Amino acid sequence: MPLARCVLLTLLLAIEVSAAPHALRVRGQVSHGKIWTKVRLFARGPANAPLVTLSDRKGHFSFDSVPEGTYTLYVNVRGIGSASRTVEVRQPLADESGAIQVDLPSSDFNSLAELRRKDYTVSIQQLSDDPFLPPRAFSVAQQDLTNGQLDKARVLLEGIVAESPKYVAAWDELAYASVVSGNYVEAEAQYRKALDLMPTDFTALLGMARTLLERNRLEEALDYHRRAVAQRPRNAVAQARLGFNYFELGNFDEAETCLLSAEHIDPANYTRPQLILAEIYFREHDEAAAAGQLADYVKRFPGEEDAAIAVRTRVKASPQAGPAQVHNAETLSAGR
Repeated sequence: MPLARCVLLTLLLAIEVSAAPHALRVRGQVSHGKIWTKVRLFARGPANAPLVTLSDRKGHFSFDSVPEGTYTLYVNVRGIGSASRTVEVRQPLADESGAIQVDLPSSDFNSLAELRRKDYTVSIQQLSDDPFLPPRAFSVAQQDLTNGQLDKARVLLEGIVAESPKYVAAWDELAYASVVSGNYVEAEAQYRKALDLMPTDFTALLGMARTLLERNRLEEALDYHRRAVAQRPRNAVAQARLGFNYFELGNFDEAETCLLSAEHIDPANYTRPQLILAEIYFREHDEAAAAGQLADYVKRFPGEEDAAIAVRTRVKASPQAGPAQVHNAETLSAGR
């Protein structure tokens, strides 16, 4: 198979893999709408070695004997863009042949040119004013955050922004450390600093929206959520959180639209849009649609049946409860 007509696919382990004995096949197709020649895909792998395969010239790919667990399928095409998809490798999700089907249409790809234009452009003045960006200290701080060593990470990040006050990514990480610590006042100030430097910073937009939502400033949060979705409409987390925001405001129609978009983009993403969709359908007396969402949730997230039961019980017990009373804090606190 000529490498010039191949696409390199990297299956990255995203969450701890289950020790269950099942091993399944993961297969699918990258639908790019054009022949990519002399293109390879590269990705940063986690500590666990990724599984790697090559697609054929029509975009078909296959991973054999994949242990059960939660994975991220990641595709990056130089000069084109990237796409990712959460993949739940579970026996109940496999087809009759024992395979998990995952397709990535061309619409799933984030435009590389758009991401560069919106997220990574800085002015010549900024570079000349602040040429020092300390990548090593920043990398260590990120690892400390990943390991839950918040105090160590905060000391490093505060040192970075003191020396390089226009280092937007450092402000983002410092704000995230404040969110994890529950200090939303500091987080808001830090995200505002990042957005002052780069108003299109997707991480800061989504982080600011989350911070405001946690403080029950729903209308303010809505503006930042909308801006985040405008930046990356194919981002499942951004769509889901905008949906949660609308839900909290009692706008179930808009909430449903956003949550269904998130579910379509990445049905196994950690925000678990199925739960809020089920609440909406229960409140609209659409029992069949609600049951369908909960069945899909239980299938994709084995071991979390209690959460599905809780949704039904909560709505049945208080059908007139306002959205703020059924706020799903777990889905907002997970991830970024």
